[in-house]
Amino acid sequence: MSEASSVRPHWPLVAAVVIVVCYNSWLFAFVNPHPASLSGYLSELAAAGQPYHWLFRSGDILAGVLFIAVAVLGSRRWGRRFGRASPWLALAVATAGLGTLADTIVHMPCAPTLDASCRLLFPQAPSGPGFTLHTLTSTMVSLGFLASFVCAAWGSGRPRRYLTLGGIVLVLTLGSWVVETTVGTGEGYVQAIQVLLVSLWAARLSLMLRDGMPAAEPVAVSRRGEDRDR
Repeated sequence: MSEASSVRPHWPLVAAVVIVVCYNSWLFAFVNPHPASLSGYLSELAAAGQPYHWLFRSGDILAGVLFIAVAVLGSRRWGRRFGRASPWLALAVATAGLGTLADTIVHMPCAPTLDASCRLLFPQAPSGPGFTLHTLTSTMVSLGFLASFVCAAWGSGRPRRYLTLGGIVLVLTLGSWVVETTVGTGEGYVQAIQVLLVSLWAARLSLMLRDGMPAAEPVAVSRRGEDRDR
C-alpha cells in the first residue's frame, strides 16, 4: 500500500505577490526628494528627469507582463468560476497589462506637480500637449480593469460583489481627476488606493488560476519500514 499527497503549484501565489509589490511601487516614493512626492499623479514618479524613475518604470513593466501572462492562462483556466465570460475577462486584464507597459514607453515628459519648471513649461499638464499619449495609455489601463469587473460579474453567480468593487474603482478613478481639478494637489493619495485595489484584484485572479490546474502527481510513500516493524 502507499500514501499519497496532492499539492497544487505555488507559482500563482508567487505571481500574485510580485504583482502587488511591483504595481504598488508608489510605496517607495520616499526615494524621491520632493517633500510631498504623492501630491501629484503617481505617474509623475516615473516621469523623465525624476530621481529613480527607473524604479517605478521597472515595477510597471513587471506588473504589466504578469497581467498579460495571468490573462493568457486565465482564458483557459477561469472557466470554472466565470464560464463563458472567461475569454472576455482575460481580454480585459490583458488590455490593462498592455496599457501598463505602454505607460512606461510614453511616460510623462516631466512631473508638473513635483517640478516647478515643468509646470511653467506645460501649464495645461497633465491634460495638455506633451501628455496626450500617456493620458491615453493610462485611460486604457483604467478601462481594462473596469471592464474586468463587469466581465467577472457577468460570468459569476455573484455579480453584486464584482460590480461593487468595480464601482469603487470607478469612483476612485474619477476622484483623482476631481481632486486634481479642484484642490489642485493630493490626487496621488487617491490613486494609491485605486492602484492597491486593482493590484489585489489582479493578484486574486492569479490565485484563481489554480482552479483549473491539475494537482501535482501523487507522491508515493514507502511502507517497507512500517512492515518491518510489524
